[in-house]
Amino acid sequence: MDRRRNAAERLLASYSRFYGITRFDGMDAPETEGVREALKLSVPLLPGGAELTAVCEYYERDGGYFLLRSNELWTSEQEEFIFLFTCPRLTEAVHEAVKEFVCREGKKMAHIGPGHMCTGVSSVIICDDADEAAEKALKKSSYTKTFCFMIHGWLEYRASCLDLSREKFLFNRAGRRMQPEMMKVWEGRKAGLA
Repeated sequence: MDRRRNAAERLLASYSRFYGITRFDGMDAPETEGVREALKLSVPLLPGGAELTAVCEYYERDGGYFLLRSNELWTSEQEEFIFLFTCPRLTEAVHEAVKEFVCREGKKMAHIGPGHMCTGVSSVIICDDADEAAEKALKKSSYTKTFCFMIHGWLEYRASCLDLSREKFLFNRAGRRMQPEMMKVWEGRKAGLA
């Protein structure tokens, strides 16, 4: 339990610079300004002792205008929601329940409409141990949803897991873009840095 909590705290500390964090484990999160969609979430009941620890939210808006900001030529909005879970053992049932929850709630939190480009919904699972079936299911998992024939962008599911027993990261194909940051945080912990 302490190893999972320490790993989660280290990861959340690295995310706190850029993400608004809403905690669900009873710990205080740093106050952030801006949109906080995770405040509307209710804590899910997941199998295998899995718990939602926190949700990290990131929003970015870019655009072009002519002479005045009121004369917008184009806008591009991107958002990312990272759902952090902890569990004693990752099984296929736990992974499927987490994926279903993240995709469903991430879609509700997304601001779909004109100017929306993409939304990334990510599950990060920190577990003491992962079984082989769950590992295969996580690596093969994928979910993509387009809105209005991609005129209003798309939503993509990214999955990652930290197996503490082997100190090994697992990612699905879309989740590999999270690998550099997570490896940097984990290597810094092992070296006694940051």
